Amino acid sequence: MKPTRKISRLKPLRLSIMLTATLAVTASGFDGVRQGFVLGGGLGIGPAAHTSADLLPDTSTDRTGLALNFVIGYALNEKNLLAYFEDAVVFSTSVTSGKNLNFVQGFSGVGWQHYFGLDSRAYIVGGLGLQSYISPGSDYDSHDPGFGLLLGGGYEFRRHLQIHTSFSFGKTSDSAIEYNHSQFVITIAALAY
Repeated sequence: MKPTRKISRLKPLRLSIMLTATLAVTASGFDGVRQGFVLGGGLGIGPAAHTSADLLPDTSTDRTGLALNFVIGYALNEKNLLAYFEDAVVFSTSVTSGKNLNFVQGFSGVGWQHYFGLDSRAYIVGGLGLQSYISPGSDYDSHDPGFGLLLGGGYEFRRHLQIHTSFSFGKTSDSAIEYNHSQFVITIAALAY
């Protein structure tokens, strides 16, 4: 019985040590040096979210909405960041039934962000991934995602705060039609590193 009691006493100690080590590593990850684990996001405006279908020439639409930006990844050094990016525009529009529905149109995928120098605040970003067009929480059939491309850049006007702009485009499809999408996003983003 005594070995069992020793193990039960050691469990909380081991758990405490593991939790402390995990928190210390996480806290040291956000040390203000643009290297290591990176997490961020932003809000802004999506001044142009375009949708068209090749087979339906009169269905071309342009909308404006709330822009969202999300990034999580790893900075290899002060100049290069590999990450998962999401840039999207959220807007409301009327559908054929007359109802107003919310839609999210955007890009999600992996990419590379490059700062122009060790102390440079300007950067460019590029990525490959999926283009999506969905209506969360509605009966509307969302399109199947297709190939997407992201190009953009920005400027870090204060440590951890950036103005981020991107242009992304790609295709989605439903059962019979392929759609072309493009969106332009301007956000104020916070980036922890």
